Amino acid sequence: VPAARRRSRRIAVAIAQELNDKRGEGIHLGNLALVYRDQSLYEQAIQMCRRSSEMAREMGDRSSEGSLLELLGSIYQSRGQHEQAIQVFHQTIAISRTVGAKSREANQVGALGTVYLAQGRYELAIQSLSEAINLAQDVGDKYVECIHLGNFGDALFKLGRLDEAEDAFRQAIPIGDKTWQVAAGAFRGSLARLIAQQNRHDEALALLEVGESQVSIYPEEHAKFLSK
Repeated sequence: VPAARRRSRRIAVAIAQELNDKRGEGIHLGNLALVYRDQSLYEQAIQMCRRSSEMAREMGDRSSEGSLLELLGSIYQSRGQHEQAIQVFHQTIAISRTVGAKSREANQVGALGTVYLAQGRYELAIQSLSEAINLAQDVGDKYVECIHLGNFGDALFKLGRLDEAEDAFRQAIPIGDKTWQVAAGAFRGSLARLIAQQNRHDEALALLEVGESQVSIYPEEHAKFLSK
């Protein structure tokens, strides 16, 4: 099945090329990049992202260029290539600001914050994540608000700012319950870890029980949850 998905996307690219349909070719290259990413074929995904984003830029399609660069940044991030991810996220944030894509900008600024978080640059993470939360609230994007409130809590937790971290987790969790339960479960796990350090063990256990039920159908997230 994975090989069949790649083959069908490559056929779509070839058809667009035969028809000299540059826009269609760029779209199908982007779809092929997604398939490669989902199958952990990161080098191929990076190549397809670069080709498709260059085509979008040549056609003056700034919105598509920004989306494809965001995908590229996420691939670099997943590979631990943090400096490359930071560079690309700055590019795509600039594009989103130019075209007025505020919801997309919120997600990209937040993604930049999570790269800083992974690097241990917690003050920069807090700065970016706080901006992302404000942007998400401005446009009413509850999904993005939830994700970055939780990440904001993680950064505060790393700095030992426990009261602020707890507040961020408690804001994120009910939003996640309505928008993306796996995120709510993950942040319940983070909050449980925080309050367990304060010897609030019964409360922590209750959070863990609910959180595990929310992430258990996602094997990768479940494994991360159990590691907490």
